[in-house]
Amino acid sequence: MPSSVLLAKVCTKCGQEKPLDGFAHDRTYATGKDGRHPWCRECRLERTRQWRLANKEQYRQSYLQYYQDNKEQHKARTKERSRRVRAENAEQQREKTRRYYATNRERCRMYGRLGWARRQARMAAVPDTLIAEEISCLFSVQEGRCFYCEEVVALTIDHIIPFAAKNAMCGGNVLKNVVGACLSCNSSKNTMSVELWLARSERQTISLEEFEVKRRQLWAKIGENSNG
Repeated sequence: MPSSVLLAKVCTKCGQEKPLDGFAHDRTYATGKDGRHPWCRECRLERTRQWRLANKEQYRQSYLQYYQDNKEQHKARTKERSRRVRAENAEQQREKTRRYYATNRERCRMYGRLGWARRQARMAAVPDTLIAEEISCLFSVQEGRCFYCEEVVALTIDHIIPFAAKNAMCGGNVLKNVVGACLSCNSSKNTMSVELWLARSERQTISLEEFEVKRRQLWAKIGENSNG
C-alpha cells in the first residue's frame, strides 16, 4: 500500500478527511493499518466534554479520587511545568510581574502581609483563617488610620494577642485577633500583649479601657459593612 495513503484519514464520526496526526494513537486499534482511533481528536474531545457536562458529579468524584491517588506525582509535574515555563519565558515573566505590581501595588502588599502572617501562624500552630478580603474590609473600616495612634499611613497587620504567647489564649491569625496598625506601632508592640505595651510604650495614645471600647466599635462596623 502506498505510504501516501496513510497521510490522511476519514473520521468515522464527522466524516471529514483529516491529516493522520489529527487522530490519536490508540492501543485498541494497534493491530490496524495505522494504530489510531477512528474518531478525530476534535470529535473525541467533544464527546468527552459532553459526557462531563452530563455527569458532573461522577466526573468530579473521579477527578478527586485520581488526584488523591496521585497527589505527589501531580505536585511534581505541576512544579516541573511551572519551573520550565518560567525558565523558557524568564524575561516575559519578569516584565509581567513588574506591570502587575505597578498597577496593583496595594493588593500585592496586602497579600505579602497575609502570606507572612499565615507562615507565622503555621509555625506557632494556631488557628489560621484570615483572608485578603477580610483585611481589605478591616483597613477600609479603619479608613487607613492606625488603630493605636490614628495616623493615616500605610497599614500593617497587628495581632492583638501575639503568636509568641504560645498558649490557649492566643487568638491566632483570625479577623477578631487583628487590627490595622502603622509600622511604628506594630514594631513597637512587637510580641508584647496589648496590656503590657500600653503600659510601657511612649507611643501610648489610649488607655486599655479605651482600647476595648474602640475594639468593640470596630467589630460593630465590620459587621455592618459585611451585612451591607
